[in-house]
Amino acid sequence: MISNFEVDLNCPACFDDLIAALRHHESVTEVHASLAGGCVAVVHDGDEGRLAAVITDAAHRLVVADNAEIVQGRLHPAPSRSCHTHR
Repeated sequence: MISNFEVDLNCPACFDDLIAALRHHESVTEVHASLAGGCVAVVHDGDEGRLAAVITDAAHRLVVADNAEIVQGRLHPAPSRSCHTHR
């Protein structure tokens, strides 16, 4: 099964951590991702909800708080119809 997720990440290091976490998940066989496109495509056997939880746990985004301080914000992956990646 292939599941695509929109991920609004703005940190390349965090994006790499996310890809590594997905690749280490027992149900995942392949991960294709695009930071510029804001998406990941995951080939897996299992529950899509578990993968969304892996994404939420492994990644965060940088946001500007009300006091103008840059802080970590929680990432909320959204299912997507496709993920265009560069090879």
